[in-house]
Amino acid sequence: MFELTDKIAVVTGASRGLGKAIALALADAGAHVALVGTSPEKAEEVATLIRAKGRKAVVVELDMRDVPAIAPAFAKVAAELGTVDILVNNAGTNQTEPSVDVKQETWDRLFEVNLRAPFFCSQAVAPAMIGKGAGKIINITSDAGSKGYSEHAVYGATKGGLIQLTRDLAVEWAPKGIQVNSVAPGASWTDMTSPAMQIPEVAKSILSRGVSPRITDPEEVAAAVVYLASKEADQVIGVTLYVDGGSNAQ
Repeated sequence: MFELTDKIAVVTGASRGLGKAIALALADAGAHVALVGTSPEKAEEVATLIRAKGRKAVVVELDMRDVPAIAPAFAKVAAELGTVDILVNNAGTNQTEPSVDVKQETWDRLFEVNLRAPFFCSQAVAPAMIGKGAGKIINITSDAGSKGYSEHAVYGATKGGLIQLTRDLAVEWAPKGIQVNSVAPGASWTDMTSPAMQIPEVAKSILSRGVSPRITDPEEVAAAVVYLASKEADQVIGVTLYVDGGSNAQ
């Protein structure tokens, strides 16, 4: 079950954190992986790990805010690896601050990266997927897209929008053979949370988001992505799978 032998996968924002874990998990399941994002040097390190597993890996530099560059980037992936079978829209950004202090630049940047880019990346792969009648698109959202958190207004709005975008694309493209779903992590180990967890009051706040006594490992999020990318999830359509330690259950 859950094997992806010789499937072509694209993971955006795959140079570290969740994206890195997702890319490695897809390779472990048998996929060849394109790593797309703004940190090609770091992504090349991940690509080396993927090649050591006997899989192909390519690195394509792309600024997610540059919409005209998205289609050419995905054309490069197709030219080097083949038609994309799996797209994981993982790249994202956040800036927590009081809502009274939010500047337009912050609003625009978060919406451009977290919501606009996933749409146009999906648009870039959809025609070929429709042509062969098969494809998987998985958006990485957040529990902040369905729950309210202080100083997360802009981020929460982008992730809530991404959850709705997942539903809309799922309904439109499922009859054409594409399953669109999303994975919503809660608090998970990242470059941001690792140092924060060393501060007792911050760690307590982070843990209070869920009911589990610990926060989520990136590999646990990656496992959910592998499932949704597999044929075993062909009848899973428009779903947001929460890997959040019980945050959304409260």
